[in-house]
Amino acid sequence: MVNARILLLRPMRSGLRAIVLVLIFIASTLSLSPLRAVETLRMGGSDLLYEVIHDSVLAFSQEGGLAIDLRLEGSHLATRGLRDGELDLALLAIPRDRAPAIEGVEALPVGYLVAVVVVNVANPIESISLGKLAAMFADTGGPEVPQWGDVGLSGTWAGRRINLHIIDSSVSIAHELFRHMVLRDRSFRSTVSHWNDPDQMLGALVEDIGALAVTRSPEPHPRTKVVPVSANDQDFAFGPTMENIYFADYPMRLPFHIVYRMDRAGFLLPLIKYLLSEEMAANFIAANMVPLPEQLRMQMSAELDLSLGASR
Repeated sequence: MVNARILLLRPMRSGLRAIVLVLIFIASTLSLSPLRAVETLRMGGSDLLYEVIHDSVLAFSQEGGLAIDLRLEGSHLATRGLRDGELDLALLAIPRDRAPAIEGVEALPVGYLVAVVVVNVANPIESISLGKLAAMFADTGGPEVPQWGDVGLSGTWAGRRINLHIIDSSVSIAHELFRHMVLRDRSFRSTVSHWNDPDQMLGALVEDIGALAVTRSPEPHPRTKVVPVSANDQDFAFGPTMENIYFADYPMRLPFHIVYRMDRAGFLLPLIKYLLSEEMAANFIAANMVPLPEQLRMQMSAELDLSLGASR
């Protein structure tokens, strides 16, 4: 009887062992299965930010083991993707900080493209308005050439010709930002010089004290200066500092926002915080764009932790 019991128990142990092995195999198979594709993060955005975010976001996703489908095909397509539920998050160019009217999304500013006015350091001009810039650059159909007296300079400067320069659209969207915002999509004067080399354009300013240029956010130069800009002749003029750009005091700016679906907020939190990080801010600066001030980025990141961290 004892031997019979032993013989009966041995098959049961072998069967249990086989069941355990099958369960382990199934579990390991499931861990590698395409079911994980459900957690793929779908991200779109402005093609203007390709240089800023593409490589860094892909590297971030690989380091964090995050599956990401990244499509930088333009703000219009990304807005549609958010509205149709095809994207979880997008980086959008949003003129005048007006987020798209999409139910269930939130928007956070992340950076800016700006157009900046630069002159020779010897030029006494202290500020200029959008209206005066338009009068300088817009093609009015006449042969007249603007002079520094037209913008308020006196003495020997009053009759001096303003030699106008602008960065070319092939180099920076600052050209189109200026044409759309300041010239209201009118053409440039034929006397305006268009440059595809920003350094050479600044060199022209160094050699010509009567020159004025519109460019992207420039590198500091000891022989040039940035001119503060006002929205109109009555308003106070502001320089293009991070704070002035963020608060919209500086007028020639194109904001970019992180727009994300709230129903995916917990899952998106690590990426959103990365987009607000110091590393991403350095990417904006390297691309001649302007990130948010550090203090504001840190504050936003901390508030996100409090509001979204519990939903992860």
